Amino acid sequence: MDEIKPQSIDLVWAFQVIPHMTEEIVRQFVKAIAFHLKPNAKALFSVRLVADGPMFSHRGKWQEFPTTNMRREFLDELAAAEGLKMSLHGTLGDWGMAPELGGAKNYLAKMSRI
Repeated sequence: MDEIKPQSIDLVWAFQVIPHMTEEIVRQFVKAIAFHLKPNAKALFSVRLVADGPMFSHRGKWQEFPTTNMRREFLDELAAAEGLKMSLHGTLGDWGMAPELGGAKNYLAKMSRI
């Protein structure tokens, strides 16, 4: 299998995986987005955000995976450090996810090049 080339990806879609990543893996994820995205491409992902408290924290487990909270500022800083901008586009509930599902309050986020 060939290696994925720099700036060769048009779209990254990570649905309901970021809330289960450790802080280090989230940092690596953002670096990988910056490395692989084409100039006009975007990365879309769902994320559980909190308004206050630590920038990144563990809140429990789901099956064998951690469940985490992070503040928007955490993602803004990671994106800016890699030459990306981060924007929010409502909650998954706003996009039609049933309210009784645990992820309905998670946000749809987008990262793209500045």
